[in-house]
Amino acid sequence: MTDQAQWFDVGAADDFPDGDLWPVQADGAQLVVYRDSSDYFALRDRCSHGPARLSEGFVVDGCIECPLHQGLIDIRSGLPRSDPVTEPVATFPVRVVAGRVEIAVAPVTPADAAVGACAGACGGAAIHRHAD
Repeated sequence: MTDQAQWFDVGAADDFPDGDLWPVQADGAQLVVYRDSSDYFALRDRCSHGPARLSEGFVVDGCIECPLHQGLIDIRSGLPRSDPVTEPVATFPVRVVAGRVEIAVAPVTPADAAVGACAGACGGAAIHRHAD
């Protein structure tokens, strides 16, 4: 994500309770936001396997379970974690500025998502960690 990225305000940080999935729109894109303590994550609100809204799914061990197919998608990276999901879901950078959640609507590539997932698994900062 470059410094010229356009960020879209999707609500106050307090509007997103910890541990819940929230559908939002940013620049016309349908996204789902997930808050884990002070970290926020955003994914396209559509399963890559079929016509299901991830915001209607369930959170299971750091993954969104598709409400239609029960496949698992990693919240941090968008990578598939179980069948029938085999393709990643686009993820988007999130930051918090002055108590407002902002999303840059330029999807992170699957290669970037893999790096972010590795960084999180290896103890580094995930690429979706919010900025203060």
